[in-house]
Amino acid sequence: MSLCAYLASIFSLRETSDRLELELMINKSHQTMIFVVITGLLVFLAAYLSGIPLTKWIFSKYLGVMAISFATVALGLILRALHNKKLLPVRALAGFQIIMILVAATYQHNPDIILLGNGQHLSLLEHIASPKTISALGWALVLGSLFILPFLFYLMFSFTKAKK
Repeated sequence: MSLCAYLASIFSLRETSDRLELELMINKSHQTMIFVVITGLLVFLAAYLSGIPLTKWIFSKYLGVMAISFATVALGLILRALHNKKLLPVRALAGFQIIMILVAATYQHNPDIILLGNGQHLSLLEHIASPKTISALGWALVLGSLFILPFLFYLMFSFTKAKK
């Protein structure tokens, strides 16, 4: 949840041209960054108290250490870009940061993407849906896109027209 708030605060930065609003939005982005870091530390604490070896999963292999290091460097670059009000790279860096966090959290036990408390897991390979279900899902996505995407482009067009 905190990652979603963080991404929303970062992605909304380029949506205003008012200097005062931008300052307020940058301050809120800083607050959500702090909130995400605190939440991340609480996740590690909760995992430790619950006997889940999250620290081992993430930091026992080079890929996990590198992913967390890259995410931390991206955080520093985001803070620097926000301080200088260079908002263009901030979105890409935030997306990269989230990808690194997800890689660090899931690569160790892939394809067992969801680990349950009783030692069981949900695997991407073992719990695959039937071909008929996958086909129905594919058609639903295609047909849904035919309805949603034109309205999305219309909204984007109308908002850019309203700014001018």
